[in-house]
Amino acid sequence: MPVRPSPMIFSCTRCPWKTRTHPKSDALMPGDYFDKCPKCGADVSNQCDVAASVIGKIKRIIGFPNLPY
Repeated sequence: MPVRPSPMIFSCTRCPWKTRTHPKSDALMPGDYFDKCPKCGADVSNQCDVAASVIGKIKRIIGFPNLPY
């Protein structure tokens, strides 16, 4: 069964290019993941969605890691 990953934010380390992706499943398609900037070819930094990361930490702290949100 596919598991939908959290949205990811990609930003270029050299130019102002930035995008946010919302993959539909764990099988990443073209445009769901970037390792190079499509504008200048520089490396791209990847960040998980901050809200999803914070919610995950809160669920672990209060002891409910299996909640759907």
